[in-house]
Amino acid sequence: MRLAELTSADRARAFQGDIDITGIATDSRAVKPGYLFAALSGSKTDGAQYIEDALSRGAAALLVSPKVMRNCPLLSDNSRVAVIVDSNPRRRLARIAARFYGPQPEIAVAVTGTNGKTSIVDFTRQIWLALGRKAASIGTLGVLGDCRIAAETYVHTTPPPEILYSQLAALATQGVTHVAVEA
Repeated sequence: MRLAELTSADRARAFQGDIDITGIATDSRAVKPGYLFAALSGSKTDGAQYIEDALSRGAAALLVSPKVMRNCPLLSDNSRVAVIVDSNPRRRLARIAARFYGPQPEIAVAVTGTNGKTSIVDFTRQIWLALGRKAASIGTLGVLGDCRIAAETYVHTTPPPEILYSQLAALATQGVTHVAVEA
């Protein structure tokens, strides 16, 4: 998908023009040629530290904060990579991932809190199934429909946006109309 299509509905500063994006990653080790790498700051590390690694693996575009753009010498205006600058890169990444991966179930609920998310998400999925809805859940137990679809586990309860939206698109393609997500 073209970078312009992924960012067209948002106000983004992009440098180095429109290119084809073949995937999205927040982990530089997952970057392949043509990918967009989102250099997000985290609780333990800053994705900006991995920009050089992402570029060496073939990243075609970067999503960074204005601070990273100002402080990273690799990102000069004459850089070989497209750069999207956003003051809220996490929100931008979610929007880009939603556009990149496409269709999602019609009804989605997110359950937040300290305790009980796994149970509530699973109960919600079970209730929808009992009502005849094509339903699934995403969270600690993996991706569940009327049976286990995937048993992937993540450091955090909710998978990163590029994985979450990929899973949502896969569920929608399978006809799932209702999804509950641990958030």
